Amino acid sequence: MSSLYIHIPFCKSKCFYCSFSSFAGMQSLHGRYCTALQKEIRTRHRKQTDTPLATLFIGGGTPTVLTTKQLSEIIDTCDQVYGFEPDAEISIEANPGTIDVADLQILRDSGLNRISFGIQSFLEQDLLELDRAHNSAEGMRAVENARHAGFDNISLDLMYGLPSQSPEAWQQNLEQAFTCEPEHLSLYQLTIEKETEFYRRLQKNQLALPDEDAIVEMDEVTELLCEKHAFSRYEISN
Repeated sequence: MSSLYIHIPFCKSKCFYCSFSSFAGMQSLHGRYCTALQKEIRTRHRKQTDTPLATLFIGGGTPTVLTTKQLSEIIDTCDQVYGFEPDAEISIEANPGTIDVADLQILRDSGLNRISFGIQSFLEQDLLELDRAHNSAEGMRAVENARHAGFDNISLDLMYGLPSQSPEAWQQNLEQAFTCEPEHLSLYQLTIEKETEFYRRLQKNQLALPDEDAIVEMDEVTELLCEKHAFSRYEISN
């Protein structure tokens, strides 16, 4: 085994676009889930022919709704059972508003060396449309705090094609992201999935989405700005 993904299926709240396997609240289950998860890791113990982990990715959901103690114990269990390559990438997804600078420092000290923030947008109107649990200032502060805690590999998730979003607003958003000097960007066009609040609104004609021409313009803006900042696209996921 050289790579491992661990799923944390809990969130503070369910965003309007989200179709992932995640559940709002359920704090009473967090401890039991972590205990079961560590037991599962130990039962799938490393074989003699296995190599240590080159990558560990903790995603969700929102992993940072767990306590830093719970997250550190999960990482420690992986280290005890599988071990890590000397230059292993140990990454976690986080949402602004669920983690402060002290938490970030603890996680960095636990061995995490990459963090991916679910920013989605730096614009207040977009965040309200998405029903995100953080505001623009918290998004910027999360990145600053991660740098202060010693993270030198930061990824930002952003979405475009959002309700009522214009190409100009998307450009403003992307330019703001580049001021954070991230090492990586994940840029997603909104897709409306069944069993989401956005899908229900779309069925009732209550969702004003950008038209095809606007989406094409957003794609062009993305390509131009990424090229300007020496970011190269290496993967297309949707």
